[in-house]
Amino acid sequence: MTEKYDDPFSFDSEKIRIGDRICDGFYISAVPAPLLMIRAPSGGFLMCGYLDMAAAEKLGASAAKVKGVSSFEEMLSAEVADVSPAAEEKGVSKGMTGREALRLL
Repeated sequence: MTEKYDDPFSFDSEKIRIGDRICDGFYISAVPAPLLMIRAPSGGFLMCGYLDMAAAEKLGASAAKVKGVSSFEEMLSAEVADVSPAAEEKGVSKGMTGREALRLL
């Protein structure tokens, strides 16, 4: 991680290329681990364990969850642990990597 993540009260965003798609990564520092989300161009998203899948499902969001991550790179290589019904309809499934999920979201 870069130095900007050492600030205990930081928020940051960055563009993340997934194949030919440009996604938006959002980082909020928190203790003991950061809150992370990567939003696909379609509005679907990959979220960390802090975020609530039940809320995503209630709102009809296309979401996939990865756990135990503290950076965008870890999110992309982590195994998807949970998937909303809307994301399942797009072909996202548990066990694929975050990168694979974002290609479908």
